[in-house]
Amino acid sequence: MWRIAPSVLMFVLLWALPAAARECDRACAGQAAEAALAALQTGQAGKVLPRGVRITENGRDIRLADSQLFAIRQVTARQTYSEPQAGAVGIIGAAEAYGGPAIFALRVKLKGDRVSEIETLVVRRAEAQAFSPGTLRNLSVDTAPTAKAVHSARLDLIAVANAWLDGFSGAPAGPDPAASNCVLFDNGAQSPSPSACKDIKSLRGLIRERRLALVEEERGVVWAWAVVDHSQVAASTGRPGRSEARSVLLAARLRIDRGQVQDVELVQRDLALGATSGWTPPKPKKRS
Repeated sequence: MWRIAPSVLMFVLLWALPAAARECDRACAGQAAEAALAALQTGQAGKVLPRGVRITENGRDIRLADSQLFAIRQVTARQTYSEPQAGAVGIIGAAEAYGGPAIFALRVKLKGDRVSEIETLVVRRAEAQAFSPGTLRNLSVDTAPTAKAVHSARLDLIAVANAWLDGFSGAPAGPDPAASNCVLFDNGAQSPSPSACKDIKSLRGLIRERRLALVEEERGVVWAWAVVDHSQVAASTGRPGRSEARSVLLAARLRIDRGQVQDVELVQRDLALGATSGWTPPKPKKRS
């Protein structure tokens, strides 16, 4: 009768187990996001997406092949952000696609170097107040912070970002979180109003389901996702007669320097009033 030495048995058992997820740095996180985007474009998970990974698009659960990103012919611009220690990475991009151009936000959650969840926000023409994919700026995940930038600690960045986001529901309490020269980009289009970033009353509504998806201390970046309800919309939004109530699903990338928001990149899409992001758990039912 053959006997297997304990050391050999342990080696065999470890070899038979699936490989553990490895540590993922900034470059690895960027590659994972690009691989997830490629999988959405091809509709094929391949070795990138594990079986059963959750994918949502515009607040609804979807199958990989049903994503609107499957229609992309060419990505024309992208901005990549990551917080590797939190397993968070995302892309804001513009693309030429069958059926017309699109702007998208892609959030990827990682466990080590493995994708554990995907959230997408895809905007086409006539699905938002502003839409200018041709002017979306490129930004690499490896882009270094400017030498003169003075970034705050993570909790300070979060506090400033939350103060700015509070402006959706009314004037923020305390000091103005936006710099005097803050610039707002809305679906690729720079706002024509120089005060749009400081005074977001034209976008105001009830903000809910706020999530801070990632924080990049090195570049002073906070990326938030939220839903904003507009129960009453002024007809002077740039589209005559557009005054219907709606909810807006948005991804907001804020760049913060010296304790103030310097610029904001919004990706947002109109949805039916009361729509959800699909990622905030429902409130527990009250016991009778």
